[in-house]
Amino acid sequence: SFDNTPRRGVEDARIWSPAKPEVTIQRFGESLQAALTYEYCCFPQDKDDKEDRFIIINAMNEWAEAMALEPSDVYQYQFLEQVGKSKQASIKCASFHAKA
Repeated sequence: SFDNTPRRGVEDARIWSPAKPEVTIQRFGESLQAALTYEYCCFPQDKDDKEDRFIIINAMNEWAEAMALEPSDVYQYQFLEQVGKSKQASIKCASFHAKA
């Protein structure tokens, strides 16, 4: 989605949003969980580098392009909640594969 209302004002804004909020949250969660699972499962982990591992989420507060994880009127806290859910699901997956 794209929304430049903050930079253009309501009169001149361009807004594109191909999906309902529920679908957007679902897609975000699936993508994030895939990235986290790949990170946890596909790279060897040393005890020394556990704190150095990360993934990057683009533009977590870029309101002008509707790229915000911060709470909003439309999504409330759903993006932030999805980060936690995706992380927990990925940790479970990694733990399962580590036992196998």
